[in-house]
Amino acid sequence: MGVPASDDCIQRATAIASYYTAHASAVFDLIAADPAASDASHILEWLARLRQNGMQRTTVKRLDVVGGAHHFRGRIGDIDPSLRLPRSQ
Repeated sequence: MGVPASDDCIQRATAIASYYTAHASAVFDLIAADPAASDASHILEWLARLRQNGMQRTTVKRLDVVGGAHHFRGRIGDIDPSLRLPRSQ
């Protein structure tokens, strides 16, 4: 059956797996593998911009996002998955 892996071997394997997991996650972010995360990024960028009158947005409706964020022109249903993402993402 072979020799059992030592604790040190398991710890090093865990460190390597964590390293590659973090890098794979970064690559997925770069290639926008998750369309909802990419769309949420567009929404956040739009929200950060000042309104035409120079004021910050205090209330936003789904229709406001579709009309304001060029990425969503006319696709109101497409923003729902993005709005359901947890804040930590």
